[in-house]
Amino acid sequence: MASELHLHLGVHKTATTHLQQVLSINRGKQEEFVYIDNDSFRESFTHANRFVDDRHAEAINAYLKTFVALKSKRVLISEENIIGEPKDIFGSKDLYPRAAERLAKLGEFVSGFDTHTIWLSVRSMDTFLPSIYCEYLRHWPYKSFDQVLDGQYQQSWVPLIKLVAEAFPNSQIKIVCYEKYRYVLPFLLETMTGSCDTQQWNLLSDLRPRSSHSEFAIHVARLINPIISSHKLAQVIDWVSAVSFKYAATDRKFSPFDTPTKRALQDQYRDDLNRIPSISDNISLFNTPGRMIGALSKPEELQQKSTADVVSHIAPHATENVDA
Repeated sequence: MASELHLHLGVHKTATTHLQQVLSINRGKQEEFVYIDNDSFRESFTHANRFVDDRHAEAINAYLKTFVALKSKRVLISEENIIGEPKDIFGSKDLYPRAAERLAKLGEFVSGFDTHTIWLSVRSMDTFLPSIYCEYLRHWPYKSFDQVLDGQYQQSWVPLIKLVAEAFPNSQIKIVCYEKYRYVLPFLLETMTGSCDTQQWNLLSDLRPRSSHSEFAIHVARLINPIISSHKLAQVIDWVSAVSFKYAATDRKFSPFDTPTKRALQDQYRDDLNRIPSISDNISLFNTPGRMIGALSKPEELQQKSTADVVSHIAPHATENVDA
């Protein structure tokens, strides 16, 4: 029986899809762990929010028990929609307002393993909110950005982190900075999988995440949404973004915040990261230095930074990772 669980909760727009693809493409070569295919997990568990519907409780519990019975020592699950959905940014002033209810559905399953680690990635709000808004527009009817979180953009990750810790009180909670994802990925994989040969893995270094929409595409969306279906609108703004990024040298990613607001949001993020080690003994900031993947190289002197130094280096310029 499997004795160790690593549950990665996202959140959205923090390179979660890239991590899932790396785990998927390398899982066939490994014996130390089993990575649960995200598509099949989503279909059986999170699709249409089946796992929070009591009518499906028996089938859901039976499905989860199959993972505990696996022969491999470690089970890895990564699914950002457990904690909530992109559409949750509307109709509430809080991030992921249904997180407590949703996470509670996994409490018994998680406790069925001898050891369990919960992974949560966070990102500065100045880039997270525009990015998740663009993701919303790909799947749901148009709403303007000023409706996001009822305009309460000055959000802290700490309440959500505390909710995760309350849902899984006996788990180790590891927080990953999205901005440092490319630096820590190899060691992140090693920690998750227990494999010592992740340097030999295909890390999909050239794979670029799906970008946020362009400023011009969002402007087009505002103009045409009254006369076009949401499905067609999503196709149009994806196309406009692709064209404008390719051919319009002056266009840029959608960024609705002015400079003072960006700095305020980055300051809040920096404060969150500084607070993480003091929230609880079982919560830690995953800042172990790693080797960056991709074209950029990391200066050697940054390899051995303390938590405080890493936080200082991330903010207030927390945008160096990838263009998600």
